[in-house]
Amino acid sequence: MEAIVAMLADDVRLAMPPAPECYQGRAAVRTVLATGPIAHRWRLRQMSASGQLAFGAYRWLDDRRAFVGEGVDVLTIRDSRIATIDAYLVSDLEPFGLPSTILA
Repeated sequence: MEAIVAMLADDVRLAMPPAPECYQGRAAVRTVLATGPIAHRWRLRQMSASGQLAFGAYRWLDDRRAFVGEGVDVLTIRDSRIATIDAYLVSDLEPFGLPSTILA
C-alpha cells in the first residue's frame, strides 16, 4: 500500500465514472484503496486509452481459477506522480487488445 501511495500526487483525484463519488487527496485515495480494491488479488496489463497510460485490471475469481477482466484504469501523470485515476468498470477487455482472462 505504501508503495502505491508514494506514487500519488498530493492532490490526486480518483473517480469511478459513472458513480458520482470522487476522492481527492492522498489520504482519501489511500482509504478507498485500502477498504476496497486492495482486499482482492489483482493483475494489471499496461495499455493506452485516449493517448494516456492505462491498465486493464483483472481480479482473481476462485471459482474460475483465473484473473478476470474487471476494468480499465486511466492515469494522468504530472511531475512523475499519478495526478488522476479514472477507473471504469469494463468486463470485456478484448476490444482493448487484452485477453478476457489471465490464467494463474
